[in-house]
Amino acid sequence: MTVSHKRKRAKIGTYDRGGSGGRTDPGFVQQSSSASDGRYWCALMNPTGHEFSPGMSEEHVIDVLACFGPRVPITEDGAFEVEGVEYYVRAILPRENGHDDLQVLGQRAERTLVWR
Repeated sequence: MTVSHKRKRAKIGTYDRGGSGGRTDPGFVQQSSSASDGRYWCALMNPTGHEFSPGMSEEHVIDVLACFGPRVPITEDGAFEVEGVEYYVRAILPRENGHDDLQVLGQRAERTLVWR
């Protein structure tokens, strides 16, 4: 028996422009797993943050590193949600120690994402 470090369930979404007639309606299409809840196992590392100044005001950004299995359909323009907190995918990072898992850098969404 193996012991997994992935103890949280994540909803995964791929970006979709949506809309019709020249109008867009951006959102995320959920990529369901075969599990009864449609979610994937993941691990979240400690969140970090930084501040940047676009113009004259400060913006605060919260980042998190998530670890998913190798067959999770996550893309660099996608999103994921864990325990009610939504994140944009900012990068899919290479693994340093040779495991097949995916390391994903996520940025906390400042507003509620549209899921389809």
